[in-house]
Amino acid sequence: MKKVLFFAAVTIYGSAAHAQADTVFIHREYTDDIYHAIYIDDHKESRYYDRIADFSFSKQDTLSYLESLETLKGLKRRSLSRALPRQWCELRAYKGKYYLYAPSDWGTNSRLIITDSTLIEFNMDGPYASRIDSTGSPGRNTWEFRLTAFDHFRTKLRIHIIDPKSQVAVFESIAEGQNGPGYYRLMVAAARVRDFPIIVNYCKEAKRREFEFEKPDFQQLLGAKP
Repeated sequence: MKKVLFFAAVTIYGSAAHAQADTVFIHREYTDDIYHAIYIDDHKESRYYDRIADFSFSKQDTLSYLESLETLKGLKRRSLSRALPRQWCELRAYKGKYYLYAPSDWGTNSRLIITDSTLIEFNMDGPYASRIDSTGSPGRNTWEFRLTAFDHFRTKLRIHIIDPKSQVAVFESIAEGQNGPGYYRLMVAAARVRDFPIIVNYCKEAKRREFEFEKPDFQQLLGAKP
């Protein structure tokens, strides 16, 4: 029988500090002896920040990365602006505010690295590289990359810095030959992740459905770009 928990403080992620009495819960339930909670973590010392912005490579990550490099020929070093951060994490929208996300399945933790020759994106199978074929800066606070992925799929990536102080950006990906709008994501430089609270999808015993966030109005965000 499904039982909804009504108590205000619970021990989460091994420490009661992650669920104080004033914690805002979006969802919580106890079903078949399994506790599941989705809540907002706004504690600046939260260990989730380190996990969300973890760009280290495990042994398996290194193998995935090297596998992608094997298909990319002609890597060249590019000169990149120092004003462009090199490590990025995804931001999500909920009730008109922006949050980081600690997912149920950490394979979905979206983040990427820009090097002088590749763009490395973490996905369910690990980090994979795309070759940087060219770079440019078509406008103020905007950078553009032409990329070839490990499967030879070509895209154009535009990074629009919409908040230089907090280092928040809209990432716009456009496939080669594509007409119409691209694919947008809201990102924040890894160095500034603690400027934002976290929505945590917690379940110790099992993976749960990922939380569904709102879609930001990217055109409005780009229109307000400084």
